[in-house]
Amino acid sequence: MQARPDAFMSPIQCFMTTFREEGLRALWKGSVPALVGAVSENAVAFSVNQQLKRIIADMEGYGLSTGGGGAEAETEREGGGVEESLIVPFLTGGFTGIFTSAALCPSDVIKCKVQVSRAMLKTGETAMDAKEMLVHVLKQQGIKGLFVGLGAQFARDIPFYAFFFGTYELSLRTLKIYTSVPQEAAYLIAGAC
Repeated sequence: MQARPDAFMSPIQCFMTTFREEGLRALWKGSVPALVGAVSENAVAFSVNQQLKRIIADMEGYGLSTGGGGAEAETEREGGGVEESLIVPFLTGGFTGIFTSAALCPSDVIKCKVQVSRAMLKTGETAMDAKEMLVHVLKQQGIKGLFVGLGAQFARDIPFYAFFFGTYELSLRTLKIYTSVPQEAAYLIAGAC
């Protein structure tokens, strides 16, 4: 539906037609690049954000525990004088978006190219799978071809991660100050905010 919106009248019709014409396996076409992208994005996002928080904490002198920041860092700072600015999680989140964009862009490029190539097929033709498309892009455009659209990814991911990590940390701090919610529950609640 995404690549050919005029081809189907509803998601159910799309599902039934795809299942009937291409079989059960077709419902997972493109899932490998999407999964690789999601795993890469999350691995990069959380590791980069934590490293940035540690670097800033060291520079500013308020220190972070090695356990993951957030409420642990708040607990560690209680006795000390310097406290993390509320803007820091938003800034580190924004910088995190730069790195996640770079990690996610190649798999997004391949996924989109595979989707579009399938949509443009004529009867009887077969489309490239993700591996074939990767080889094709590298041959035609080189490594640069995997980063087409990186600017758009920056425009999406930098503000997203600024608010994602910023509101998470702000929620943790607010829960700690204004409630008696146990630390484990605070992580869960803040993650839902």
